[in-house]
Amino acid sequence: MKRIFLLLIVIALMNGCSIFQKDSFEGAWEMNLSGSIDEKVEFSISPQNTFDVKKVIPYGSVNYEVNFKGTVSKDGVIVGDIFADGGHIGTLQGTVNYETGSGKWNASMLSGVWNAVKK
Repeated sequence: MKRIFLLLIVIALMNGCSIFQKDSFEGAWEMNLSGSIDEKVEFSISPQNTFDVKKVIPYGSVNYEVNFKGTVSKDGVIVGDIFADGGHIGTLQGTVNYETGSGKWNASMLSGVWNAVKK
């Protein structure tokens, strides 16, 4: 039983740890938005170098379901769109390497910067 448990832990670490994916953008990321709003967004970059994540973000007294959707070029350039209330409200742009990233975002009259870390 102990061997099975240890094997499961090793497999989970190999699948979840970025040290085994140093040459790929693919995997789980955590992005911190700052500026007009401060929010943490967890997302994944797919094997096709795309991302599509929804997050409920409070602004004022209203919670908005916000969708971040975009692509990462082979050079690490991120280009994305931000949607809320069924419409396009802004953009996300920046760069990532295999471990971190940063850039700018804007959504209607809101704007700021973002930083990301591969989990």
